[in-house]
Amino acid sequence: MAGWLSRAADAFRRPTSSGPEAYDVECDCRCRVRGNRSSVAQRRICSLCSRAVFVLPVNVYPRAESTPRESVSLPIAASLGVRKKQRQFLTKDTTAGKVPADKPNRETAKSPMRIVGASLLLETKEKRLTPFRIVISAILVLSTLTAWGMWHRHSIDAAKSTLFFATEKGKQAFADGDFNLAERELKKARVAANILRRSDIESVRIRWLSREASAARGLATDSLTDLVRQSLADINPGSDDAKRFDGLHAGTWCVFDCTVFSTGDGEQQCLLEIPLSIHGQPIRVEVGFEALRRMTQRGADAGPVRVIIAAQLQHLSPATRERPQPVLTLSNDSAFLWANYETYVAVGYQPYDGAEQAQTQSILDAQVEVLETIKWYPYSVFCRLLHWSSVS
Repeated sequence: MAGWLSRAADAFRRPTSSGPEAYDVECDCRCRVRGNRSSVAQRRICSLCSRAVFVLPVNVYPRAESTPRESVSLPIAASLGVRKKQRQFLTKDTTAGKVPADKPNRETAKSPMRIVGASLLLETKEKRLTPFRIVISAILVLSTLTAWGMWHRHSIDAAKSTLFFATEKGKQAFADGDFNLAERELKKARVAANILRRSDIESVRIRWLSREASAARGLATDSLTDLVRQSLADINPGSDDAKRFDGLHAGTWCVFDCTVFSTGDGEQQCLLEIPLSIHGQPIRVEVGFEALRRMTQRGADAGPVRVIIAAQLQHLSPATRERPQPVLTLSNDSAFLWANYETYVAVGYQPYDGAEQAQTQSILDAQVEVLETIKWYPYSVFCRLLHWSSVS
């Protein structure tokens, strides 16, 4: 038990320092302030920016043993960013003339935090298809399909009722001579039939009525002879186009009851035999569409066929040296065969006697037979949108 007092005193006695403890503190201007620590805190002045730098006193506690750290592999993006900042830091200190050889980098101390942030950023960019986004996308798709189904069902139900009531109103307006109302109502009925994708004979007749109502509303107020004579009166010999006729009368509807025959030279156009002339010179009238060509094919053996058609005026070409006969061209897109006797009477037809009436009725019946052989492709997105806007 001898010497226990001295051993107890040695246990509580502070270890003597082997030498002065140096410090190396970085200023805000990134300049290093070096020296030896003292037993009290110090306030040193930076030699570059003249700012005060606080220095802690000598550590009275024993130093902890340092443990080796595991090396961390930097991602490519993070390592490139650290190297770039190191180059900028060295360039700035070199310019100031304060670049020591053993100078540590301030950004390197913060690199673990930056490495974690960069790796998280890379993981976030890689995971674009998350469960939350999948659920939201599925909800949006289902909502869109549900809304489209409800709108489709509503348009079908509305088209069924519109087809019946609009047809009745259009027929009554046609019989009363109100062609504007007849065109509007029959157009609604035609669009409704297209939405329902109907191609039966009843829906086909509704489409005929709609076109006949459009022709009746836009019929020319003057005779075709007066229109042509007024247009050709001011045309000088050798002119290429009758611009006055095209500007004033193009798009005007006319109804023709005449004979038609094919040109026979392989062209799609047919010739209408109409007693139309100016200054004793006959005018050639041309038009061509599928139903009319079928009529001429049916009567090819018997000669010219009498037809009743409606078409819009399109172009008038005066006589030239190469073509001594003026040519009146009708619009092929608008031309159609007339099919209803009642509407034909409504636009002004008056038979001379019973025989003439029976002959006209037989012509219209023959044209109906040709029209029934033509296939219809009524459905289109435009018709559906047009009907939806009209009923809403």
